[in-house]
Amino acid sequence: MKVVSDKFDVFNNYVIADHMAKKHFPGNNFVLKEMVDVLLQLSDDDIDPEDLMLGGTDTSGITIEWTTHEIVRHPRALARLREELDTPDFALEDCNAAGYDIAKDTIIFLNSWSIGRHPDYWDDPYEFKPERYLRGREISMTGQYFTLWPFGSGRRGCPAYTLALRLVRTTVANMFHGFNWIFPEGMKARNICMVE
Repeated sequence: MKVVSDKFDVFNNYVIADHMAKKHFPGNNFVLKEMVDVLLQLSDDDIDPEDLMLGGTDTSGITIEWTTHEIVRHPRALARLREELDTPDFALEDCNAAGYDIAKDTIIFLNSWSIGRHPDYWDDPYEFKPERYLRGREISMTGQYFTLWPFGSGRRGCPAYTLALRLVRTTVANMFHGFNWIFPEGMKARNICMVE
């Protein structure tokens, strides 16, 4: 861990030094372009720029560390937590769902793979059609409707789905905005192999 931390420090210091050099280069009409430049401008008040860049990471890490510490120190809290996490999804009472009678305490398993490819919900479910998601709020990725569940649902849903959505959208948009993606000469789309 120490080696990784040291390498991270070296990298951060390199980025900071590079931006500082650009800022103070003679004859350069420096314009703030990147977040690092903004943070460095704030650091002119004797604030360590590394502290500004790493503050969010450090506080989250410390919070996780201390939460884990306290839960482990309190066996009843740990037992309650394990009970909550290990509880399967089950029917709380006898009910009928989609014409099926479901008895109380029946474990419920929803097949999100099948739901995501169901022709009642999706036109041409096996075709790549990203425009199907541009219909607006008809499609929810939060698991409130049974048409799309990329992040699960309820208390077992992905806690970082909003971060994931923003990260994927931004990354894909930047990749296609910044680069002209073409196949090498002689290669066809059918030749792409995604096997790992």
